[in-house]
Amino acid sequence: EGVATNNLGLVLTDQGDYVRALKHYRQALDLFRQIGDRRNEVLPLANLGWILAGLGDHVRSREYFEQGLQLTREVGNQSHECGILSNLGWLHHLTGDNEKALDYSRQALSLAQTIGSQRWEGYALINVGHSQAGLGRLAEAAEAYRQSLDLRREIGQHQLAMDALASLAQVHLAEGNLDRALTQVEEILAFEDAHGLDGTEEPLRIYLSCVQVLQAANDPRAGEVLDTAYRKLQKRAARIDDEALRRSFLENVPAHREIIEAWEIK
Repeated sequence: EGVATNNLGLVLTDQGDYVRALKHYRQALDLFRQIGDRRNEVLPLANLGWILAGLGDHVRSREYFEQGLQLTREVGNQSHECGILSNLGWLHHLTGDNEKALDYSRQALSLAQTIGSQRWEGYALINVGHSQAGLGRLAEAAEAYRQSLDLRREIGQHQLAMDALASLAQVHLAEGNLDRALTQVEEILAFEDAHGLDGTEEPLRIYLSCVQVLQAANDPRAGEVLDTAYRKLQKRAARIDDEALRRSFLENVPAHREIIEAWEIK
């Protein structure tokens, strides 16, 4: 029951129904604690950290991640330890502490390679890239993103490959290589048209990357993609009935804030 309840939370998260997802994760956490299942307890802890970071509640997100990290080390679950280390890297990138983000992401990458987990290696690599990009090290960021992209394609994670592709497009845009950035955006838009972006790590961040590249190229599709991103953002926000949490979702997540700012001056 605990596993099923946690997995329902994952589905609700992908659908953007964050309030119901939070309830499921908390219920799963209670169930695992009631029966003393410490190994599985880390699942809802990690997911609560993830969803709260995505809602802009960085303080509570870090608390859950740190609880989960301690627990994984106590029970010797290195696979889940990889995931939480990577998530801590992502969280610190969101809050602008890219040195600490890089440290956590490198720890995650090293552990993933040690235990042979290509899944977690792909997550760690993209967060290494985010951290390096945040530090202005564009060549290092591009290499990490490329490795994540290649790995995810190799193991059939085609949805997640879009996150790496969008991040790579942003780096090429920052480097002034607009042609390469446009090629990557064309691939993302074709994939979005065929499959949608549900199941990616950060779909709204992907849309924002596409908008920024298209705007730089004076491509008229930029407005349409921006409208799509804004509508999806507001649709997800409308399902958050807690006003403070809804405001946090819109204002404390960098990609969300940038989408709103771009739409308001469109």
